[in-house]
Amino acid sequence: MSTLIYLASVFFLMAFAVKRPFLVIPLAILLTMVFERFFTLTPFVFGDYVFKIYPLDILLITAVVVYLNRGYFKNIKFLLFELIIVLFIFICAANLLRAYFSQSADIEIALSSFKNYAFYAVFYFLTMATAYHFRTNFENSEDNCFINTLKKTFILGGIFIIPLFFGGFFTGQSLFTEFTPLSTEGSRALAPSYAFYLLIALLTFLANPTILQKFNLFNAQRFQSVISWLFILGILFSLSRHLWLALILGVYLIWRYLIDSRELIVKTLQKPFVGALAFLVLIYLSFSFLFPSATLNEPDFFSDLKLRFESFFNPEDVSFNYRAAFWKESFTHLLENFLWGIGFGQEITFFVSGAILTMPPRELHNSLYAILLQMGIIGFLPFLAFILWCFIKFFTSSDKEKSAYSFALLTIFLFSSLFGTYLEINLLAIFFWVFLAMYRFQILNYPKY
Repeated sequence: MSTLIYLASVFFLMAFAVKRPFLVIPLAILLTMVFERFFTLTPFVFGDYVFKIYPLDILLITAVVVYLNRGYFKNIKFLLFELIIVLFIFICAANLLRAYFSQSADIEIALSSFKNYAFYAVFYFLTMATAYHFRTNFENSEDNCFINTLKKTFILGGIFIIPLFFGGFFTGQSLFTEFTPLSTEGSRALAPSYAFYLLIALLTFLANPTILQKFNLFNAQRFQSVISWLFILGILFSLSRHLWLALILGVYLIWRYLIDSRELIVKTLQKPFVGALAFLVLIYLSFSFLFPSATLNEPDFFSDLKLRFESFFNPEDVSFNYRAAFWKESFTHLLENFLWGIGFGQEITFFVSGAILTMPPRELHNSLYAILLQMGIIGFLPFLAFILWCFIKFFTSSDKEKSAYSFALLTIFLFSSLFGTYLEINLLAIFFWVFLAMYRFQILNYPKY
């Protein structure tokens, strides 16, 4: 039955990509934000064989074929920036080939690294091509701007995540939290990936104070501040320490460079907090009535939150010790292979707390360092080049407000990637390429967007 469901889902995605190719990116984002691993990491199983091609991959491949067949990629301006991205993709391909001929490489891990670093970079080109199409065909209508379509998708995805937060908060059994065990006691109310999606939705709220007016759904604009606080609570109770810092950084960037958003930020951080807590209590009472046998342990989350915050200042935290030992050992391998890196599909053995562990570079929980370690300075420099271009372009711009929103999204992704496997897993990596395309498009074609 699961195979039939998979095939039916894939058929729907392929039909959608052919019929509505310009909505593929919003659809992929929404399905990722809501269904996450069910959409991005569910393989095709046929008998005893497991093929690691996911629904996300099918949708992406179909969209690329449609775009190529209809000539949509011709709209993209292939300047030096895009050529550097292509160079990075070719270096990733070379490392995949290198892993194939290496006896010590795990080809399955190598293929996964190639997909996450290079294959999903196609999202950049799809987003750019779609944005140019919208600009050309709907030039006189701001509502039809593709960037605005993406903003609405982020908001909608965040709203769909709120029930998942409620379920995790009141039962302690949130989806996919088993993949990110805590180094402290307690349990997460929301998986870190979902919390990152909420952060995207929150920053979109704050950067676009009137965006809910375009939804026309139950006068949603009146509840914007309460919804924003529910997003904040979801981020906090995910117990993801780096996302707390990313939240502060993202709000600061919006406050600093988007003057029109300051009033909304102040409003959000005031009375609606009480409303959000009252809403949680109301949901709790409803949940208790509907599911009297459920384990409702929400008070534990407040002590978990306190304990998690205190771990910031605890040098004996297991997570810190693990990373310090892993990074120290990996650095010796990097020095030995500084030019080309250790390659895809390799693993590193190290000692921590009296135990011997063997881990792939993706478990370094630092995406930029993982790229440097695997592909050396040859592969890292192109990646660093287009990232530095974005930062230099922004801080030397005379009108930072025009791209502050997309720059904030790109910045919080890069910041978060220093503490997690953001570029090493597709359900997060795709957002990097979408954010990069949004920023690039706004820089090149701002007169109105």
